[in-house]
Amino acid sequence: MQNRTARLALTFALLAAGGANAFPIVNPSFEDSTTGWSISTSSPGFGSNLSTNFETDGLHSYRIFSQTTGTYAGGESRSLSQSVDLTGIDQILFDVTLTGAPVGFTWKSFIEAAFYIDATQEWGSQSIGSVNDISIDTSALSGVHTIEFMLQATGAGSMSGYSNHFYFDNLRTAPIPEPSTALLLALGLVGLSARRRLLRPLRGTRRSST
Repeated sequence: MQNRTARLALTFALLAAGGANAFPIVNPSFEDSTTGWSISTSSPGFGSNLSTNFETDGLHSYRIFSQTTGTYAGGESRSLSQSVDLTGIDQILFDVTLTGAPVGFTWKSFIEAAFYIDATQEWGSQSIGSVNDISIDTSALSGVHTIEFMLQATGAGSMSGYSNHFYFDNLRTAPIPEPSTALLLALGLVGLSARRRLLRPLRGTRRSST
């Protein structure tokens, strides 16, 4: 009976720890194209599409790129965004790759890959290469916020026949690691079950001595 109680309590604890809002992002690895996401652009010099390059989860990543004929003014951009309830979420993590085309071409100094929450830039890069497990601290946020991947022009310039590509994939979240009331109750049941098992042989010893 005690073993069964302990197993039930542990199951309850795990369910409580991974409770509501444990994974609030829709279509986080772009396996369903751009379902759940919104595309916005302020310049025809940027494009975007689903990609099978540099994927880190599933079969697809998503790519935003600068056109080879693009001419830009500072502040122009193209982005992919989604509204997400960040209540109880400690971190957002994702993987990125930045490349130049043709192969070997360096990143233009006026183009930047970025990640925003609402209007605040939380991450940015102009370095070619792949980086996994980029972590964004969201522990101070609650309620619905807009997360956004963006390729943006930080100043004026022309691609002059070249292109920069921003790939991203495998979004995931980590819940805030604080026990709920249900979790504490479940752990208490585990302790009670263990105490009963320890007391059982002692009671048997007292009966035999009388």
